[in-house]
Amino acid sequence: MAHSVFEGNIGRNAVSDHIVTELTEAFLLETDRYASMPRIYEVIRCIGGVPLFAEDHIERLSESFRAKFGSDDLEQNRIMSDIRALILSEGIIDGNVKVVVTEEASFVFPSAFYYPPETTYARGVFVGITEWERSRPNVKMIVDQYKKTIADKLSSVGPMGSYFETLLKTEDGRITEGSRSNVFFVMDGELYTSPDDMILKGITRRYVLEALETAGYKVRFECVRNTDIGRSVFAGFLSGTSIGVLPVAAVEDVEMDSASNEMILAIRNEYNKLVSKYLDQHNI
Repeated sequence: MAHSVFEGNIGRNAVSDHIVTELTEAFLLETDRYASMPRIYEVIRCIGGVPLFAEDHIERLSESFRAKFGSDDLEQNRIMSDIRALILSEGIIDGNVKVVVTEEASFVFPSAFYYPPETTYARGVFVGITEWERSRPNVKMIVDQYKKTIADKLSSVGPMGSYFETLLKTEDGRITEGSRSNVFFVMDGELYTSPDDMILKGITRRYVLEALETAGYKVRFECVRNTDIGRSVFAGFLSGTSIGVLPVAAVEDVEMDSASNEMILAIRNEYNKLVSKYLDQHNI
């Protein structure tokens, strides 16, 4: 049964308002009323049963809640407990957990995921470009028209084959972020990523910024333009919850040599170290 609140669900149970609940037809019908309400969300990756960077995700959820609903009522500790309860209930070892919150209710459930194999990191992925500007980029909110526009783009076939992701472009040609990722470019030997106020500041991006500093690089918080692609930009990577640091093989019809770029390889290596450190510290 399709249900917009539980979109992507792959589990038998959810945690509904802090209670582990079976996802029966009756329960889904009962909660369908939340589909018409504004909803904010987070997706958290679990590795070895540990929700990666969970504290950061819940803090961002709280910030989105405050920005959208003008309230500080989101109970972060209870949401964290809900995530742990779901992991135990569903026996999640490796997978994604989605948290959806309305002004009246909260839901936590196992979400569909795709983790690229190492061969994909070795060659990179194809991405497209879609003109779209988020009205409130720092609020992670479900917007139906945005979802349709992105779905239409990703279901189409580009000049290099199927799109893995599409980048968002402003009307004046500035590339801001991916539809479900952040993006970094290498231009003239320097790293570029969009200013914080123009994007959804990804949790992975936060740790990528730490990783690139450890690797000895600096970043310029400036947007590259679509006209820079293939002229002064020949490498880049996506960052995100499920993908980590993922090289870009092509943007539309412009091929890139990202997978063998020394800067990108070093940043990915340092980022993976940060992930390992977090898992070691939180593994029980």
